[in-house]
Amino acid sequence: MADPRMLIALAGSPRAGEPIAKVAVFTGCIFEFLLADAGSAMLQSLAERGFEVGYPHEQTCCGLPVLAGGDLDTARAIARRNIEVFAPYDRIVTGCASCGGHLKQYAALFDSDDPVRESAAAFARKVADFSEFLVERGQPAPGSRAAERGAGAPGDQTSGKPKVTYHEACHIKWKQRVGEAPRKVLLEMDDIEFVEMEGADNCCGLGGYFGIAHPDLRVAILAKKVDAIRRSGADIVTTACPGCLLQLRDGLRRAHLPVKALHLAQLIQGGR
Repeated sequence: MADPRMLIALAGSPRAGEPIAKVAVFTGCIFEFLLADAGSAMLQSLAERGFEVGYPHEQTCCGLPVLAGGDLDTARAIARRNIEVFAPYDRIVTGCASCGGHLKQYAALFDSDDPVRESAAAFARKVADFSEFLVERGQPAPGSRAAERGAGAPGDQTSGKPKVTYHEACHIKWKQRVGEAPRKVLLEMDDIEFVEMEGADNCCGLGGYFGIAHPDLRVAILAKKVDAIRRSGADIVTTACPGCLLQLRDGLRRAHLPVKALHLAQLIQGGR
């Protein structure tokens, strides 16, 4: 029986029998407190694909903010707690680029002779970005070309569908080295037209504390990103980073640009 302390979201499976895998979702602080709708979309998307999706309530912050602030002891304490909480799961899926990048590097927090280092490395190997996990498991979006044809090769795009462009978060590309998975998911979606924006991997300007300490630079960098979105002709911009998502929404609002900004999970779940 599932641990009663955990919220289990198990929906209809595309396969008969047992769930495909026991997956835990690491939400991160922004999903938890600011973008709960995006977090819910990720949970539902995984559940609809037949995964037993657990949300351990004992999970806490990934620890990146305190580590960036120089508090290694607290960062290690946070890591130990998460390692213990997520131990029962086969995979740990997160929709936050920054959280995922840090979780995958937990072993680096501990010295080579620290007994926790081995379990931290095992924990890190289980972590996957949301898009990375979908591609790894061959689980395309509902209604996607791959789902309909039984193959991953997309067909010709048809006009009249909403145009979607993709902002590549710094921590997805440079820290996690996950470049193709989000695009593969987008290309397999049959109800959108994916268009690549110029400078998709250029920073949006948030950069965690950078955006707070240097608001003028933040806005200037953001303006360039918004201009790239405008020139792409997209109706929707999507990203794998909730922090970037908040930043993009601010930039689009400032520019009075009628473009919707969505997390990739929201887009998959029909957020148009």
